Amino acid sequence: MTCQQILSLSLVLWKLHGSYINKWSVLMDAYFHQNPLFSSQSIYRVLSESYSWERDRIMAEGGAAAAAASENKEERRIVVAVDESEESMYALTWCLKNLVSSNFNDTLFLVYANNPPPVYTAVDGSGYLFSSDIIATMERYGGEVAESVMEKAKKICRDLGGGDDDQIKVETRVERGDARDVICKMVERLNADILVMGSHGYGLIKRAFLGSVSNHCAQNVKSPVMIVKKPK
Repeated sequence: MTCQQILSLSLVLWKLHGSYINKWSVLMDAYFHQNPLFSSQSIYRVLSESYSWERDRIMAEGGAAAAAASENKEERRIVVAVDESEESMYALTWCLKNLVSSNFNDTLFLVYANNPPPVYTAVDGSGYLFSSDIIATMERYGGEVAESVMEKAKKICRDLGGGDDDQIKVETRVERGDARDVICKMVERLNADILVMGSHGYGLIKRAFLGSVSNHCAQNVKSPVMIVKKPK
């Protein structure tokens, strides 16, 4: 039997069962002692091919198993209402620590309501409206605020997700309108399993004038609502 035949047979046996190559190591060593020029490179090539084949097989099987496990996980769609307040960011942090779980296939939807700017128009006698520059500036500022809020929220998701963007699936939604209407419509549109939002802790008088977004959503959203209160 030639050395090449021995190497080929050893490679086949390794692919069938790794332990068989040990039975051939004595025979291979004896041949290499008789042929010193045909040694290290051949051994390296055989073991490299064997290792590469075994590695690819294990990775393929492991990847298939991981994909199957992921497909079997229950999907959950979690909506978190965010704004400029510390209360909303605390609610997001609480959600990531206590609600999001690796046992589920969770998708986090960060929802921000961009309130339309109030319009204070100055009109002359002919009815000419000349507040367009002010309106454009306010709209631009509103867009910058929304972007800043979303970046802060996504950073919290990355930090609590171990820095891996793939670990927590996060999507963002920014829509213009009153926060109460936007959040309720978005929960229904996304078919969310739960809504998480912070409590701003308004007093009785302030709540009477401004209304409570969390109370409105709790009464009008069909999905479960989790209102998180930030400790004082």
